Formats: sequence, C-alpha cells, structure tokens
Amino acid sequence: MNILLFTGAGASVELGVPGMRQLAREFGTHLADVGTPQALLDAYEERLQEDDFDFEDLIDELDKLAATSRLATIWKVDADTHSFEQFQVVRNEAEWFVQHACERIDPELARQMWRPTLISVAEHTLCIATTNYDRAVEIAARDAGVTVNDGFGAFGNSEFALWNNFARTEPIHLVKMHGSTDWYRARGVNDVPQQVVKLRHPMALFGDITINDRERVLENAIILPAREKRTVEDPFRKLQYIFERAAEEAEIAIFLGTSLRDDHIFGVAAECSERIATAVVSPDEHPRLPPGATKVNQSASQFLVSTLPRAMAVPTKDEFVQVLRQESGWSKTVLDDLSASRNRLLRTEDRCAAIDRLCEARMSLDEPAIEYLLEDPDADIRKYALALIPDSRDRASALAKARLIGDSIEDAEFKNELELLIQLNSPEHPKVDAKTS
Repeated sequence: MNILLFTGAGASVELGVPGMRQLAREFGTHLADVGTPQALLDAYEERLQEDDFDFEDLIDELDKLAATSRLATIWKVDADTHSFEQFQVVRNEAEWFVQHACERIDPELARQMWRPTLISVAEHTLCIATTNYDRAVEIAARDAGVTVNDGFGAFGNSEFALWNNFARTEPIHLVKMHGSTDWYRARGVNDVPQQVVKLRHPMALFGDITINDRERVLENAIILPAREKRTVEDPFRKLQYIFERAAEEAEIAIFLGTSLRDDHIFGVAAECSERIATAVVSPDEHPRLPPGATKVNQSASQFLVSTLPRAMAVPTKDEFVQVLRQESGWSKTVLDDLSASRNRLLRTEDRCAAIDRLCEARMSLDEPAIEYLLEDPDADIRKYALALIPDSRDRASALAKARLIGDSIEDAEFKNELELLIQLNSPEHPKVDAKTS
C-alpha cells in the first residue's frame, strides 16, 4: 500500500522545537544575549506585544525592510544612519537561530516518536513529506537500522553527500520540502557551480563559512518561513514535484501536526480527500479540514507510536481506514510518559502513574517496549506492565514473554495477575479492556 504522511510543526514541537510564536519570543532573548542595540531590542519587544506577530512575520519583514519605508518606520529605523546594516546582522542571527533551535531536539524522544512507525512499514511504501527542518526521522531511522532515502547519495569517506534526486528505491522516502539543518548551499572557489549538499556533521551558520574540503564556501540552505519563492530553485523544485507525485500515487494520505494554514498543502490534502481515504491528525478541536477527510483527535506522538503502526499491521486498506476512524483520541503527548515509565532512576510511584496514563491513552506498544518493562527489577513496574499487553499490537508475543518471566521469578502477585490476564485473553475473552493492576 502506498502511504503519504505529511508532517508539520506539531510533530517537532513535541520534540522540543519551538513553534513560530515561541521561536519569536526566544529569538528576542537571543538578540539581547548577543548585544543587539537597545533601540532594536525595544522595537522588537513592541512587535512581540502584537498577538499575531511570530517568527514568520519577522523573516518576511527583515527581507523587505531595506525596500519598504513603512516597515522602517515601524521598526524605528533612520534610513540616514547605519541602522540597516544592523538589520542585516539581525537577519543573519535569525538564520543561525532557526538552525540552532531545530538541532535542539531530544534524540531519545525522536527515537521514541518515529521508530515504531519506521519499523512497521513492512510491505508498504511510505513517503514522509515535511516542511520541518529537524533531523528526528533520520535519528530514529539510524537507531532502528532502517534506510531512508532523502534524495542524497552516501557520504562514503567524505564530509559531503551529494544530491542524487531519489535515484535509490527504498520503501521509505523522506521529502524535506524546505530543507534540513544538515543541508547547505556549497559553491566552489574554482568555478565549481553552486549545489545543495548534506553535511555529515551539521552546524548552525552565521552568514557563510569556508571549509578546507575542496575549498567549498557554505551557506544556509533551508527555506525559512516567508521565503517560499526560493522553492523554485533545485532541489526544492524537484522536492515539490516528488511530494505532489506521491500524493497522486497514494492510496492513503495522512496530514499530521499541521494546521493546513498553507494553501498549497491544504490544496494537496483536498485533492487527496476527493479520491482516497485521507486523515487529518490534530489535537486541535477545529482544524482546517478538507471535505471528506477523517479527523483523528490525537497528538503526533500518540499517532506515530501507536495508531499508525497498528494500522500498518492490518492486511487490507479498509481495515487500515477502520483503525483510523475508531481512534477516540488522546490529545496530549505520550513521550513524557514513555520516557518516565522506562526511567529506573524515578520513583516507583511516578513510573506506575506514567504506565497508568499510557493505558488510559490505549497505547498499542510493540512487544520489545513491553518486554523492557516486564523485565524491570521493580516488582510493581512488572505488574503494571501487564496492563499494557491487551492493547499491544504484538499481544500474543507480549503475553508469551510475560509467561516466560512469570515462570522464572518468585512473585506470587505477578503470577496471579498474569493468570487473570491469560484467562481474559482466552477464546471466550478475546480481549480485555480494563487494566489488570
């Protein structure tokens, strides 16, 4: 089955990347830290008081400032002074800050969020299209041993990977429509034409930088908010085409963590909803919803860790759609509870409470995730972990693992709870919904 999964900023926010409004606030603090003139800081603080001002507005205004006298007035800039040079510095700071902020994601949370989906692709093909810059998918894929085709060739022995236009045929494509924190425009000093490359060791740039490898000059390659006009350049033009072609070839389309505010993305979602099963996954009560699309009221983490892997495990497209439509939803992130349940340095009470919340969210975890808790040295954690088995997508193997553990330990309470769980999962009781602990 061909699946299109578009992910927006909501998926990154759960991993620690600030949203556009929060990014603007944090950037104000950064400007103060780097010694920006007080007059600009005061003007920026005034703009932040406007409810609808965010980082996208900032980038747009910085780009237009030199040619727009009205904006110069708003920012209290005197065109007869050197203030415009200061704005060029602020623009360079803004470009650096986006890269810096998006590299701040928690790698462990990235692995927890994306690994279950990536290892569940199996016989499907999955196109992950995103306007996010962070490397969460790549981090999780490397951890899971899953190869993801992002349009670049292999690094080999070089610091650089070169664009190869998705020449490989892996079942998972990652289409980063606005670039990535490890993408750079590179121009050579000896008449080598400019090209977009990927670095093995990414770094946030202030302006551009010259490196010794073939004497390349690097500059930021990501498409910042309000600079969509640059998507007509390669490889971004090709990425837009690949995204639209993936939508045309998809049998299931999912739009996750996005408000669909972007008219182009909404248009693709609307076209999908006219001909194939289309889901919009959002914890928002009233998202912008294309006619005919299914609303799944879930956080990005709940969907990627539990719902989508469960849907990909069923044999038919109709059953896949049924899994999506049956979801009652859990709008909160599950990443904190997943982390807390596994953290053996926390108090038992806190870990058990986290497992309780995972049960309440009806998390469908795979057998290795449950096995880790079943093998915990804490007897209470082992007992609480039994409650995760009924909703597991690997219920039979998780139950078999619990039996092996029950046979190997002297824990009467665990054995009693396990026996009850086995009885409730007999043919007369095909599934138990209540927690056993």
